[in-house]
Amino acid sequence: MLKLALIVCLAVGLPQVLGGDVSGCPNVSSDLCAIVYEKEDCEGDWGKEIKPSTKTYFRIWSKYRNDIESVSVRKGCTLTGYDDEYEGDFIVIKADSIKDRKLNLGDETEFEGLKNDIESLKCICQ
Repeated sequence: MLKLALIVCLAVGLPQVLGGDVSGCPNVSSDLCAIVYEKEDCEGDWGKEIKPSTKTYFRIWSKYRNDIESVSVRKGCTLTGYDDEYEGDFIVIKADSIKDRKLNLGDETEFEGLKNDIESLKCICQ
């Protein structure tokens, strides 16, 4: 049984198996790569849709700049967030091919440094 659990963790990805799934977040539609949200648990005044194979830079006057707290990444897609214009500190959030990845940036040690500090995004899907 322990071997089976280890195989599942390796196949799916350990961080995703151990947590990081905010169940209240909606699924991402098939024409999108991800949705980023103003508040935790995919709430707030806005949810910004990110299309596949796009780069998104939030200019200084943008309401989205440095205000992202939660994300939903469509299954099979990878969202990269940067603290500057496609450079500097960054995070990579990958959803497996089975389900969307939904998380609060502040709940995950590897992502909490960019909570409310993302200025640009790249998103790709398989």
